[in-house]
Amino acid sequence: MALNEIYAIGSQLVFPVASTVESGDVVSVGTVVGIALEDAYAGENAAYYTTLKLDGVFKLVTADADIAVGANVYVDAAGAVTATETDNKFLGHCIKSGTTYVVTRLVQSSDAAAV
Repeated sequence: MALNEIYAIGSQLVFPVASTVESGDVVSVGTVVGIALEDAYAGENAAYYTTLKLDGVFKLVTADADIAVGANVYVDAAGAVTATETDNKFLGHCIKSGTTYVVTRLVQSSDAAAV
């Protein structure tokens, strides 16, 4: 084991977030996007934190009906899931969708074109 290893598994990490974050929310922290596994809680320096799941497949609410399977999925500044790339952060790929939801495989990338 490397002596400088901090976490053996990096798919669930604690990040500072807004106090309003609830379990299941899509959360952006810089270029990292994940799913909150718990409600935000007060921690150090009066900041709020939650554990984000950074991989996996999640059923997410969206206003975009019937996103094509295999299409890129994004999240906007308000945390809404969308198929629109412009001004939004890459979230992952559509695995299945319906009129009010999209099943998304999370992908960590600061450049969706590189994935």
